[in-house]
Amino acid sequence: MNQATYLYRISQLLSRFREQVKILSSNGEFSINIHSENILIKILNLLYECDLENTNYSEGKTYPSIDLRDKNGKIAFQITSIANLEKVRNTIEKFIKYGLYKEFQELYIYIITDKQNSYNQTKINKATKGLFKFSKTQILDRSDLYKLLNERNNLNVLKEVHN
Repeated sequence: MNQATYLYRISQLLSRFREQVKILSSNGEFSINIHSENILIKILNLLYECDLENTNYSEGKTYPSIDLRDKNGKIAFQITSIANLEKVRNTIEKFIKYGLYKEFQELYIYIITDKQNSYNQTKINKATKGLFKFSKTQILDRSDLYKLLNERNNLNVLKEVHN
């Protein structure tokens, strides 16, 4: 397969996954949200060159604010199907409350459905209390992953994500 073929198939799979999450979530079936964390670990590890672990397994299901982390790489991800600003603020507030901003240099929020068209950066800045930097560009969804894959222009990474 060539790069275009891989990218096209990955875009299909990401879109299909988003729709499946929406359908199941609308019916109150949220177990796919937990499974999505395990699926995304491999993709995020490749794209962000990190070694994420699922905190639900390493720390227990009540670990605050984040779902995936790389302690050495100092990067953390919250995986959610809720895309509103309140969820973003809540994640940031817990990230601060539990001192995770001291442990991790980067926080990303990955929306497994669709992120909003825009987020109020002023309200985000207020939530961070100046303790760490968080930009609305750190709120991601499938389109952002696809763009990053395309920008990387690495056939080996595309093959791995495809598989």
